[in-house]
Amino acid sequence: LADIGRLSAGTSGAIAFTAGASGALAAPDLTLTVTSDAFTAAGREIRGLELTASGVANLAAPAATVSLRGTVSNQPLAGSAELTTEGGKHSIKGLSLSLGENRISGDFSLDTAFMPAGTIDLVLPDLGPLAALALETVQGELNGTVRFGNSGGVPEILVDATSGSISRGDLKAMVKERGEAGDDDKLFAEEHREGIKELFKLAGLRENANGMTRDSKS
Repeated sequence: LADIGRLSAGTSGAIAFTAGASGALAAPDLTLTVTSDAFTAAGREIRGLELTASGVANLAAPAATVSLRGTVSNQPLAGSAELTTEGGKHSIKGLSLSLGENRISGDFSLDTAFMPAGTIDLVLPDLGPLAALALETVQGELNGTVRFGNSGGVPEILVDATSGSISRGDLKAMVKERGEAGDDDKLFAEEHREGIKELFKLAGLRENANGMTRDSKS
């Protein structure tokens, strides 16, 4: 892709994609590589980006390993994860993503009935560089834990997270004590947790009586 500006406004630069397949047609070995010497997104320069994924495309027992490296605004970027399948249970093990002081880590699985289980820990003092990887502009911080489970056969997500403020364009969630907060903000939250709840509502999630969050379509 010679110009990623075609995908998102405010971005520029080139990204290359390569893919390969070998082995049996029913379960081929696949490889995918995404690279870029340099591109700019959300006002941040991303250099030396290399995302690699390799695995077996077996519908009954998929497996893969993923790695990521590069720099964002001169901050080191590193990531890794492994997809495994055992006894019909699909697991993402050793999920790790770091960018500067930002950290995401945990493990996640889906059982034979596709019920989720696992925990993702979030230590994100500066969301901006991470958002730039998704070609988005976001400011703020987020810290906490996301737990996946089920209740009565219904997938649920328990979010225990706090944030001083999060903003994306004219959408804001912040604590009331901050001077820039006002009643006319598009999204105004008096407390940290309330701001997080409002953001998840906008994402199409809802809470049950136990404070668990689930997809609004479920």
